[in-house]
Amino acid sequence: MPGKDSMQMRWNMQVASRWIALSLLIILAGCDEQMGRFIVTQRTSHLVGTAGRIDFIWGNGTEKASSTDELLLVFVSYAEGRQFTEILEKSGDGRTVSTLNLTFNSAMAPSFGFGSIWNRENDQVGIDSQSFVRARGRVFFIFSDKLHTKSVKQVDFEFEGDSITQIEDFVVSRIAQVHARDVSESLQQELVDFRKNK
Repeated sequence: MPGKDSMQMRWNMQVASRWIALSLLIILAGCDEQMGRFIVTQRTSHLVGTAGRIDFIWGNGTEKASSTDELLLVFVSYAEGRQFTEILEKSGDGRTVSTLNLTFNSAMAPSFGFGSIWNRENDQVGIDSQSFVRARGRVFFIFSDKLHTKSVKQVDFEFEGDSITQIEDFVVSRIAQVHARDVSESLQQELVDFRKNK
């Protein structure tokens, strides 16, 4: 039978190893703290009909302290003529990059999706294999036509509103009235319907 001292020693080692594991966990969790020129504080999204979605990414710059979130990025994804039954999302905000990957699945047509990565340090946005400077436009259309040809378009305009709801409504209205018609008439109509039903 082991002696009292050896049992105490084993107990001490177990406690010490648990403290080490907990300390490492705390240290590693702190490694994901956001850095770079911007931090992301929240994300909101809305379905547009059965064929699309709008994603809003909110946050603020690290150089100026602000208690009010600013709209940093908008992704409008839409596949004309399709009805999706499932949307798979993988997103995250790491130390200096933020990602959004969406896959839209349909029983009757090929899946549609995109992968995006925003480098918050150099302010570059990558969508699939294309690269964009975010300062040239914070709104991105990812569009698939009836032949399943995908395109990406970047547009720029100033956002207006005093709250998240007002800003989102303004952005959807502006996209529907000005930018969507260059992409797709059905997207334009879906956005008009979305605003009516919101």
